[in-house]
Amino acid sequence: MKRITKYNFFKHTYCVFKGADLNIISAKTPNYTSKSGSSYFYTNQGVYRLSNHWGRAANCRWRIENSKEQASGAAKLGYADWTSFYADTSDASLYFIAVDFDINTATYHHVKSIENSQESLVKTAGYTLKRMREIKEILEKDAWLKYIDVSDEQALREKIVLALIRTETSLREIKLAYR
Repeated sequence: MKRITKYNFFKHTYCVFKGADLNIISAKTPNYTSKSGSSYFYTNQGVYRLSNHWGRAANCRWRIENSKEQASGAAKLGYADWTSFYADTSDASLYFIAVDFDINTATYHHVKSIENSQESLVKTAGYTLKRMREIKEILEKDAWLKYIDVSDEQALREKIVLALIRTETSLREIKLAYR
């Protein structure tokens, strides 16, 4: 992909914005405001985005981490350098999943954004999001455990999630292996 600038960052890109303090933009006028109400403030190094919706934004996949504003539905300010944007196409294998078992969360990442230290499969956005839903079920819910006799539930969760991110085996088949 060519160099990302204020003229093309909003066209089929993936980016993880870092949460920023609203005071940074308090005296500034947005360079652009979208139809959905998101405001953009350009700098030479990157862009600030003030929005109450993150994740899928038009044809982009943008997430915010370490947001300063925690209220649900509240507008959150995020910042990203132009170098933090990566090409995104729905049919290319560009994403992998990373899991933090200490806090039982999973996030997806662009292959060029961070190291794939858990040796996750690199797949399309659609496949990755499907796996994310399955992983969330395993990490957050207990109903599926009633069919399995296990003494260490957390260890089992980790084994199943690692199988989900490292193989193409279906969740059903993985669960059946532990019955």
